[in-house]
Amino acid sequence: METSKYSRYTIEDFVLDPFFIKWIISPDKKDELFWNRYQEEHPEQEESIRKAIFMIQAIRSDKEVIPEKKLDQIHRLLIKQIRRRTTPIIHIFKYVAILLILTASSFYIYVQQQNNVFPSKKNIPISSNKGVLITSNGNRHEFTTDNTSIKQTAQNKLTINNDTIYNSKEEKQPQQELNQLIIPYGKRSKITLEDGTQIWLNSGSQLLYPSSFNSKTRKIYLKGEAFLQVAENKNKPFYVITPAIKVQVLGTTFNISAYSDDSFIETVLLHGKVNISTNKAFSDNIEIIPGERVKYIKNSKSMKKDHVNPKLYASWINGYLIFENTPIKDVSKKLERYYNTKIVIEQGLEQITFSGKLDLKNNLIDVFESISFTSSIKVIENKDFITIKP
Repeated sequence: METSKYSRYTIEDFVLDPFFIKWIISPDKKDELFWNRYQEEHPEQEESIRKAIFMIQAIRSDKEVIPEKKLDQIHRLLIKQIRRRTTPIIHIFKYVAILLILTASSFYIYVQQQNNVFPSKKNIPISSNKGVLITSNGNRHEFTTDNTSIKQTAQNKLTINNDTIYNSKEEKQPQQELNQLIIPYGKRSKITLEDGTQIWLNSGSQLLYPSSFNSKTRKIYLKGEAFLQVAENKNKPFYVITPAIKVQVLGTTFNISAYSDDSFIETVLLHGKVNISTNKAFSDNIEIIPGERVKYIKNSKSMKKDHVNPKLYASWINGYLIFENTPIKDVSKKLERYYNTKIVIEQGLEQITFSGKLDLKNNLIDVFESISFTSSIKVIENKDFITIKP
């Protein structure tokens, strides 16, 4: 695109131009290159560009969605400008168009943000036997312990199993970029964030989190399962965002399971209060109290709330699992992830359930042997997998 097209643009022309609006609201490299070149070639337009940028940004705060209050303010500003002018009626329509374009642009960005909430990060396989932490500057750190402890402090210090990975004196980390933590099947991890929030990550989980929470909200991104004890900060709400739902909390203890190969995402609350919504624009919130669960069904994109025993969902962080009339296939799926061992279930076990407590310190065969005491199953150990028969 030639910059000459914009050589005679007025402030109103810039504000009405979709390409210019996109550069201000949601720029990419192409936008940046074009407008930087334009400003170099047309320094006489510096004042018009500055005022146009100011006008667009006046209704936006930290690149968030335009609040209704801000829209009212800009609306009053435009009306005021209209009333001041004695120029032809076409200018009135220009100002009205400015308001409509800015509103529509913000709405478009809002919908795009809601429908693409998970940050773009390199997809790391979780089938490895090693856990991986990729810091925001691209450094990769691997660990092989079954239960790994990670701490991120407010002083910009990161440790893995008490070994310092970096600190503020040695290595400056980008404050707003995200770290990526990948926990393979067969491993677990506990991470403490810089605000004091503690997160237990189950096998086969991935977490994206910032080194520090410098914005008005605290946001992390989860695939897999996590148990969270969120540090209370009423002025800075905490969000857990999955590919389909988001959970808003202030100070809360809850478990969330969001595995990509499950047909559902479920959130169970132990203490506090949370709001749950889908990631679609204008989604309704569901508020739950301790002892309640919200289950999101992926196929129907619907959510339902019910009462459950929270201990059944949080026991894994203490090294055991509790089940109540749980189908064997669901029990096996949890054990398959925890032990990183393939489990084949033969036909005829669809109606078999299990109730009881399983000690995860035992090996997988011993665990299934304890299941067989109360359920009608047989366990066959193969070279690379386990078979469960009626």
